[in-house]
Amino acid sequence: MSKTLHREGNTEALDVQEIETVENGKSCRLPALHPYWKYARRDFITYKAPPKHRDVVAIEEWMVRIAIIQEDLEWLLRLPHQRFWCQVVFDDTVHRCLGSCLQNAPRYFDPEYDSLKDDTVQRLQKDLHRKVFMAYLRMATYKESPATHITPAVFGEIIYDNYIFDIPKLLDLCVLYGRGNEMLLRKMLTNIFTQQPKYMEDLEAAIPTILQVFDNIQKRITHEEAFHPQPINSLTEAMTPLTPDGVADLVAYVADTSATLYWFLEVYPPTAAVFLKALLPTRLATFVAVVLPVLKRQLRSVEETYSSSDRSLGKRLAFAKLCFIKLFRKVVFVSCLKPSLEISGRQETAWAEDYLQMMTACMEEKRFISAYDCVFPFAEDVQLLANTGCALDHTRIKYMQEAITAAHLSVGKSRKAASGSAAGDSVLAEALANQGAEFNGECMQSESLEGACASLKMSDIELESLVTSINDLLPTLGDGFVIACLEYFNYDLEAVINRLLCDSLPPTLDTLDRSLPRKQQQQQKVTALSSRANVFDGDEFDVFADGSRVDSSRVFTGKKDEKITDSGVLDDKSHVEELKEFIRQRYTSTGDADAYDDEYDDTYDINQIGADDADSADELANRRSFVVPRVLGALERDERREESFARRDDAHQQPEQTPEQTPEQTRNGGGFVPFTEDPALLRERAAQRWQTKATQRGRPPPKRDNVVGQAKGQGQETGTVHARKSKEKHKSSGANHNRKSMASRKMAKGMF
Repeated sequence: MSKTLHREGNTEALDVQEIETVENGKSCRLPALHPYWKYARRDFITYKAPPKHRDVVAIEEWMVRIAIIQEDLEWLLRLPHQRFWCQVVFDDTVHRCLGSCLQNAPRYFDPEYDSLKDDTVQRLQKDLHRKVFMAYLRMATYKESPATHITPAVFGEIIYDNYIFDIPKLLDLCVLYGRGNEMLLRKMLTNIFTQQPKYMEDLEAAIPTILQVFDNIQKRITHEEAFHPQPINSLTEAMTPLTPDGVADLVAYVADTSATLYWFLEVYPPTAAVFLKALLPTRLATFVAVVLPVLKRQLRSVEETYSSSDRSLGKRLAFAKLCFIKLFRKVVFVSCLKPSLEISGRQETAWAEDYLQMMTACMEEKRFISAYDCVFPFAEDVQLLANTGCALDHTRIKYMQEAITAAHLSVGKSRKAASGSAAGDSVLAEALANQGAEFNGECMQSESLEGACASLKMSDIELESLVTSINDLLPTLGDGFVIACLEYFNYDLEAVINRLLCDSLPPTLDTLDRSLPRKQQQQQKVTALSSRANVFDGDEFDVFADGSRVDSSRVFTGKKDEKITDSGVLDDKSHVEELKEFIRQRYTSTGDADAYDDEYDDTYDINQIGADDADSADELANRRSFVVPRVLGALERDERREESFARRDDAHQQPEQTPEQTPEQTRNGGGFVPFTEDPALLRERAAQRWQTKATQRGRPPPKRDNVVGQAKGQGQETGTVHARKSKEKHKSSGANHNRKSMASRKMAKGMF
């Protein structure tokens, strides 16, 4: 009999906690993570995929198994933090059960299971997926609350040493739950790779195994050494016939591998550097260009014996090709394009160079590069790099563009196969022109649209290219059905392919026969009238286009009867009346100016706008008086001088002062003002200004020596006597009091 004692409120990490227990009457302390705390009576059973056919007995057996697994997982999720981790770490049956769910659960791209059409079976499968995901999500969390947590470093060691997570499990989690739980799954993988960097090393070690998968598939088809450059015809001659079941297994193998790798990289993009380091993009290009066409021909060869699932196998093979292209794009974008957008400086050119080198290495695989350019146009990537300011080699870009165009032509497609890339060359030229360079190439003009919502006008060659692109992916569809789908989706190639692969066509297209052939168009007879080309075609006088709309009143034969002369044109004043009416309507005021205007905006009437402006007579008088420029005032000065001379003569005759004149005006001859003022007055005013400023600054006025004193014989004050002596002593230091001494000095030096 044992008794366990837990300490309440313990906030220590689970890996350092110890729990006191009593075993057979003896008290002991055990770590919180110990096999002793595992429930030994609980065994988890493994998962099996649902039956493919509607077998009642098999479905009931499967439902019982799923119910037991759900009950066990629900019990596991309800365990407290310490008990949950003890059960997960030390119970192997938990990992066998969860691992079987990841390995055997049907993928979303697998063929439909007839048993899953039952609502009960579908609900059980959905509930099981939810519980499995919640169990892995809890195992990837090292801190559930402040009181229940594990040290991050110890957490990384626990999940790695006990194989709770490994690379195959992470890949299966991404492909199963990546579509609907991408954010939670990304957070889970970020936590795992951050706390345990060894998983990144395991991924690097697992990539050669993934590449070996591609080698095995090629060897299975061609019996040749993998990935040696060989022409397509030699592969066709060397391939050996496969059984229908073998072809189906290979198609399923390729589809599962492509989807798993794509969703893993989509959920956790930082692993793109590892794939790039292993040269996965170039291997993918070779695999898509060499192996998938051979596998497609093998699928067609066994069409008669395996016709029941041929349609689903063809869709899965097309789905695998699309996943490989998206996987290549994800590696390129995360490793090269995205850093060039986020990092500015010299590294931009380095990322752009890596992108161009990768694309150049794949140019030899024409089938791959043609399919890739249809989904992700190369011209848009170049424009993206040019907008970031990367220095691009224009000659190299032009060479690569020509190689892509040649790849389209070699596989029977046109450069305009991808919707939205009809002006690929012009987009490329515009991107290079924005960078300030000259692009010497032929630019294709994009087709004009009739209105904002008009559909694209596709020529016969362009339409044939789109039909060929879809037939390469889905060879069982008829040309007529493909053309109907293209017209419905406005010739959007990617939208049509996605709808066909997901089997989600609208009802108008879903009711059509998928093997509908193309309608035969009757060739119109070419005549001289239909093939004419003239600048006046379709104008108002073109009788061949629509003779009924020609205005015969404007057509004259011979000379007109009325004669037009110069005098008749000059005498015609009809335009004067029209001009008078125009002036009368525009410049004549009709209505009362003082009438109330209901549309008048009185919002700002309460504001005294202009009240502070100096617009009164007094304020205008206080402003600076107007001064006539010197250049324009010569005549005025002459007139003023003559008037002053006249007033001076009058002043000599009448020297008496009038009441209106000042003494200065009387002294200067009436209103005459001298050109310069009296220097004595100027010095006196300057002295007064200086004294006023000194007084304002707190300086006492300067002492003035009194040298005048009193009248002679009355005695002088002591200050007056000292002032007279100082003046006599220092009078030679200024003014002109020492002229005699200076003249003598000058004469002594001979300067006279």
